[in-house]
Amino acid sequence: LIAAFSNVLSTVVKLIAILFLPKYPMLVLSQIFGAMTQTLIISVPALISNTWFLAQERTVFTALMSNCMNLGIGIGMVMPPLMINSANKDQAAFLKFFVVQAAWAGVALVAIIFGVPKRPKSSPSFAADAMADMEKIETIPSVKQLVRNRSFVLLALLSCAVMGVIWALSAVLPQVLLPFGVSESNTGWMGFSNMVSGSLVASIACYFIGKSGHLKGSLVVMGGLLASLTGLWLLLLHLHKDAAVAISFGCYILIGFVANTTFPVIMELGIELTYPLSEEVSSTALLWLPVGSSVVLIQIMSAILGNNPDTHQATMVIALCLIVIVLGVLAMLFVVPVHRRQEYEIASAQSE
Repeated sequence: LIAAFSNVLSTVVKLIAILFLPKYPMLVLSQIFGAMTQTLIISVPALISNTWFLAQERTVFTALMSNCMNLGIGIGMVMPPLMINSANKDQAAFLKFFVVQAAWAGVALVAIIFGVPKRPKSSPSFAADAMADMEKIETIPSVKQLVRNRSFVLLALLSCAVMGVIWALSAVLPQVLLPFGVSESNTGWMGFSNMVSGSLVASIACYFIGKSGHLKGSLVVMGGLLASLTGLWLLLLHLHKDAAVAISFGCYILIGFVANTTFPVIMELGIELTYPLSEEVSSTALLWLPVGSSVVLIQIMSAILGNNPDTHQATMVIALCLIVIVLGVLAMLFVVPVHRRQEYEIASAQSE
């Protein structure tokens, strides 16, 4: 609810800026409220999944909710070029764009206020019962538990490597692909296709991963696939420069399939490794840390690209992505896949 309200505030500040107070600090303030929204909402899928769904359903529903966010990001990537472009870049175009944002944020806030109950009528699992009975979370002791958990730290490194790279690359993708002849408009559609198709595939893939229970093995395989696809993309861009648009579309969509599946599986394994620690703590850490790594990577990538990047500099950025992903997969190999939440539920069911 707080996140939805913060999102509405972000859009309202933008409207005030364009209608009454056209100052740069106002746009910065709106972005701050937007960032608060992301920070508050980013760990919600795992929390809702554990609270509302059965053990065998959790992975797929975490994937569905996580990828709904990705779907929204995809729409957000394609909307600005459609509404604000070289033909429509006056104040009226920006006002229309901000009004659409405000209307959508308002609908979400109303839906949450009147349509989302606090908890299900009956608890779906023993783990959900235990988490509901827990006392208030103490931040510092919880963080200390995470830091002392070697497998969780290694999983966090994978999250920083894979998700940090994906988010950072999406921020500089137009500058990376422009030297290869891929226009900004095509890059926007690539991002949209990556998010939308990846979200659909991830939901199906996570159903089977959740049923199998092989979370660590799935992450190692997906990390290897991401590294392979990134390397293939880089190789094909240099071998077939005249087909850069088609190659980039194909590779980036395939990367979306794998990355969008990796995201919820990381959260699920993080909860298993740290149970009975609240999933709010582990999921938030696994998502905030890659946000931080993506910020660092964006700065590095921007420094490499400069103001007028050529194919050599663009190649260095994609090669950097490949190296970081490989390092993350190597860290994942040393994770001990303990399933504490599953073991608790089995023991509780046997004692009934």
